[in-house]
Amino acid sequence: MREPTSIGGLLVVEVLALLALIGWWGGLSPATRLLHLGAVMRGEHVPTVPPDGVVAQSAWLSGQRLQRLTGMVGLLVVAGLVGLGEGIARRRTDALGGFRLTWWVLGMVGLALMPGAIAGYLLAPWPLPALRVARGLALVIALVMYGLASGRPYVP
Repeated sequence: MREPTSIGGLLVVEVLALLALIGWWGGLSPATRLLHLGAVMRGEHVPTVPPDGVVAQSAWLSGQRLQRLTGMVGLLVVAGLVGLGEGIARRRTDALGGFRLTWWVLGMVGLALMPGAIAGYLLAPWPLPALRVARGLALVIALVMYGLASGRPYVP
């Protein structure tokens, strides 16, 4: 049996953290869950009232956040393209021909953390400012693309 890689271990930790969040959310009393969702409704200016029931509340929360996330797609694509272009430009002028293992590893770790970060954003029962979320996701995507493009491990 082969040893698991660090990226696989990171994905396992990410899944366990999301399961802990879901377990904590399911363990709250209905009144406390409604208080959390009421704070989200006020903080994020959501026009609809949160429903009753754990499944309906999680669908309401993730639906609202998914709508906000789809509005950020243009910004995130531009950030990814900027990071990719900067990484390619750095690799072309590099003395080592673009082999930067540290940047490659950082890009791979960031790529592995992306699904968990997006799922955490969709499921977090706290108000999250849209501008800060957009800036943070754009920065992370640009850095991941920069790391993957500038440290790609091959010899041209």
